[in-house]
Amino acid sequence: MSRSTAATCWCLLAFVVSAVPATAQWGREAGSLFTQTFTPKTYQASPQNWAAVQDKRGVMFFGNTEGVLEYDGVTWRKISAGTGTATSLAVDEQGTVYVGSRGDFGFLAPDKTGNLHYVSLLSHVPVEARKFADVWSILLLGDSVYFGSYQAIFRWSPRLGTLRIWKPARAYGRLTLVNRVLYVVSRDQGLQRLNGEIWDPVPGGEQFSPFEVRAVYAGSAGMELATRSALYRYDGKAFTKFSAPVDELLKSSMIAAVKVIEGGAAVVATSRGGLVILNVDSSLAHIYTKEQGLLSDSLTALYRDREGGLWVTSSSGIERIDLSMTRFSRAQGLNGSVYSIVRNRGARNPGARNQGQLYAGTDTGLFVLRAGTVPHFEPVRGLSVPTFVVVPSPHGLLAGGQGGLYGITDTTASVNYATDVIYDIALSAHDPDKVYAAGRGGLYEMRWSGTAWKSMRKLATSGDEFRTVAEDSDGRIWVTTPRKILRVDWRVPEEKIELFGLEQGVPEGFKSLFRIGGTLIVTTTSGVLQYSDAASRFSAWPGFPPRPVSTVRESGNGALWITGEGYHGVLQPTSGGKSEWHPMPLLRSDATELYAVLPEADGTVWAAGAEGFLIRYTPQSVPPRAPFGVELRRVQSQSGATAFSGAGTLATQPRLGYRDNTLRFEFAAPFLEDPGKVEYQVQLEGADSDWSKWSTETHTDVTHLFEGSYRFVVRARNPHGVVSEEKVFPFVILAPWYRSWWAWLTYAFCALGGVWGFVRWRVRKLEQEKAHLEVIVEERTTEIREQRDQIQVEEQRSQALLLNILPASVADELKTTGTVKPQHYEEVTVCFTDFVGFTLSSEEMPAEALVSSLHEYFTNFDEIVVEFGLEKLKTIGDSYMLVSGMPQPRASHAVDAVLCALKMLEAVEQLSQRGEGAIWSVRIGLHSGPVSAGVVGVRKFAFDIWGNTVNLASRMESSGAPGSVNISARTHELVADFFDCEARGLVQTKDKREREMYFVRGPRTEFRKLYRERFGLDPA
Repeated sequence: MSRSTAATCWCLLAFVVSAVPATAQWGREAGSLFTQTFTPKTYQASPQNWAAVQDKRGVMFFGNTEGVLEYDGVTWRKISAGTGTATSLAVDEQGTVYVGSRGDFGFLAPDKTGNLHYVSLLSHVPVEARKFADVWSILLLGDSVYFGSYQAIFRWSPRLGTLRIWKPARAYGRLTLVNRVLYVVSRDQGLQRLNGEIWDPVPGGEQFSPFEVRAVYAGSAGMELATRSALYRYDGKAFTKFSAPVDELLKSSMIAAVKVIEGGAAVVATSRGGLVILNVDSSLAHIYTKEQGLLSDSLTALYRDREGGLWVTSSSGIERIDLSMTRFSRAQGLNGSVYSIVRNRGARNPGARNQGQLYAGTDTGLFVLRAGTVPHFEPVRGLSVPTFVVVPSPHGLLAGGQGGLYGITDTTASVNYATDVIYDIALSAHDPDKVYAAGRGGLYEMRWSGTAWKSMRKLATSGDEFRTVAEDSDGRIWVTTPRKILRVDWRVPEEKIELFGLEQGVPEGFKSLFRIGGTLIVTTTSGVLQYSDAASRFSAWPGFPPRPVSTVRESGNGALWITGEGYHGVLQPTSGGKSEWHPMPLLRSDATELYAVLPEADGTVWAAGAEGFLIRYTPQSVPPRAPFGVELRRVQSQSGATAFSGAGTLATQPRLGYRDNTLRFEFAAPFLEDPGKVEYQVQLEGADSDWSKWSTETHTDVTHLFEGSYRFVVRARNPHGVVSEEKVFPFVILAPWYRSWWAWLTYAFCALGGVWGFVRWRVRKLEQEKAHLEVIVEERTTEIREQRDQIQVEEQRSQALLLNILPASVADELKTTGTVKPQHYEEVTVCFTDFVGFTLSSEEMPAEALVSSLHEYFTNFDEIVVEFGLEKLKTIGDSYMLVSGMPQPRASHAVDAVLCALKMLEAVEQLSQRGEGAIWSVRIGLHSGPVSAGVVGVRKFAFDIWGNTVNLASRMESSGAPGSVNISARTHELVADFFDCEARGLVQTKDKREREMYFVRGPRTEFRKLYRERFGLDPA
């Protein structure tokens, strides 16, 4: 019993009655709830939950039997709390979460990495006072926190670090805060209030000492008190009992918690009967139980988040309910997709039975809403075909659909005029006994005969259906078709028909007529149009962007509900004659384009889209727009080390070791209305030049960062178009040990030591040679002659080796000047090859066989490169790199490089068919562009090239396919006339970017002729 009941709020019902007209009935037309359900499988903890709160960031916390659950709209985390169970929660203005547990209480605090953990205050409690059970109440007053258990009340002062304890003679009830005064019921003295440091008896409150009190709080006429079976009002001297209409229901259901929502209705969570919703006059509006979709009938707590959502904790999980919307579908008797919604307010007889009732036309018929404790729709007899329009008239309700025009009396329909299909009906503003109907067969003028509607005139279609109809202020009739707009004048003896099409500014496609503020407008695929008599054409209606619009409806406060393919929103007038756009207010329903919209005078909006249900939306139940922000929730390296866990502010900027240079950033924007529709942008300053694209991904990975300072920045955008402020995480990646300052100092000392040792060794060697020089002059003379001959041989060998390493012109420059001046080449073609399966071969083949095979393949490549006059640069493992167009530029560099690549493919295929040695296939990639070239190194110098062209050529190789030559868009531009190529489209490379690529399939038939004409010589 003690675990399943919490303080109730009976008095709020009386308060609402005084503040809201008693005629308001929140729930008589409310359907089923829109809920988000979180089961134990979702949050990975016990089914039993006790409390819910939200911190200033928007992050939710829940008291669970296994601890505190943290939910940011994306991920759940579990935080151990005290002895395990978190029975109560509270959040102060600084965002500190206080936790009540079984025999313990404390708060959550971040550690040095921002990871929240539980900090117990039990050490401040004397040992003799630690014999208390569950802490069921936590209240904040001033700069103090009050923890209430049945055995004691504790007051913690965070600023002073002191604890005050009160103990009852027998037992306490639950703490209550009313008008900044603390109240509690003690079992021996009844109702008491805190006065300074003393709990004073409340006059007349001694009658409640049997401990039946469930709550004390402020009512409409003073303080009120609720027991399990009655409600009392206190006038300062005595308590007076008064009853409520649903006493017996709430008594049997056992109240656990109460919340009053906008409009005055009360939401009551019970321990046995699910969720009870009461109207402002305390009458029963709804009962939602497990049968209606709740997780459980045993509820424990209610909490209203800053977006207006109601969180319900129970013995089976957690739910969030959107109080601003309910829905009707097949379960409530409404079948099919809704085409039209209307409130019948047009009958001349105010006592008509269907006066004020809501009707919905669907693709299966017409339905009427029966309001009550369990609102539901009933079908209208006689109209079980698609019903496209329902209109109230002074002579009753009219409906148009399959079969013609129907008159409606409560739940019965009868055919007034039979025809193929009626799509739209318009009342005449000049004659209350006249209506116009548009349909597949034509345009009809209908007149009330006193008992039924009779057809007076008809305009037949000329092939196009008449879809919508409206009468302008002059009495002319406008009709739309998929292609044109017609204006019909039946005021004159000879009817006058005008057509408006593309020449008059009317786009093709479906269009509809609407009357907004007395102005006739047309919605089209190009926006909203208005006709100008002066210009004799249609033009854009001021204030609307040129986007497709299907429906425009005006609400009582001048706001416009606008919808089109994939969107809907409200254009709300503001001060100064301007308007503000509010996109997707029905986001939680998953509705995008609305097929039917009915704004009502009290602010309620009925809407339906392609989803197959009817939405009842009450904007008055939506609180002011809550702050929207994004939070960085975790920063973790590939090794598992956590740099930040999402809470608090780090004291110092993280400095991460080089081994932690691959990081995952997790983030969330606590937009609890529909977290999955939030989009994010990220940027890593120091590595990225711009923001990423908007994405619903809630994490991003950065890999292999070089040492340096970085700033990770993230921002979010919710579906209402609000963009959050940026959240920044600065950090430093340290250099690896071999590039640290002390490593470089060590290298310098080693180098100096090596030079000193070499000099000493050389001096000693010279001294020995000098001592023996006179003795061996003759021998040395002979040796010198032999050495001279040997030097000539070695020079020739060195020259050959140098030419094998460097291009001839580069080698000559190096020999002549001792250096090579770096060169820039505006356009060359770089080629990379890579053997497929080499890594597996290297693990399975003997080393000697592996090297022998690789030598054989590369020797063939060397011969091919020489054949085409290209330059081999180097081999890197099993990769072979060459360049065409340097050191001597050539116009045919790209064509020659592709020819060489194709010849390499042939060589690899021949080697793979020889039946011995390693059998590999090869990927070849080419890209053309500018490079810089030069010689690097002193002892083991090498000729190399640099630039983005080299990187892109490597990407072409890695993004290619075995046995194929993959070229970039630039190379394809240079060789497209010479080779047959297969376009691959945009291919994502290893750097996560998309680039256009092509496979080369072979030379064209006119290749040699075109080569001679283009370059003036024969191909190699």
